[in-house]
Amino acid sequence: MQHLEDAADSNPENAAMVDSVCASSDAVWMYVPDAHERPTSDFPVVQTYLDVVLNGCMQWGGVSAAEEFITTTGGWSEYFLNDTPLGRRPWLNRLNYQAIDQVSE
Repeated sequence: MQHLEDAADSNPENAAMVDSVCASSDAVWMYVPDAHERPTSDFPVVQTYLDVVLNGCMQWGGVSAAEEFITTTGGWSEYFLNDTPLGRRPWLNRLNYQAIDQVSE
């Protein structure tokens, strides 16, 4: 995993994006893997991870920030797994499930 400074050096767009949306006093953590691998049927994108990311967006900037994340993120995979517990009763286990489901449709 790289530090943010290394990620900015390898892709200046990362630094520009962070600079454009954050105040100088904000703390930003970015996960940048050493090697990029696309999701597969064995290792899909999982709903619980998407929930974590979108909840963070909503805490930071409301539903509009979550919508912006969805619309500005490219390369969405066909490999997706709804791994949430008790999917028929999401209000028990998924914070903000209605807003997340609406923006991620």
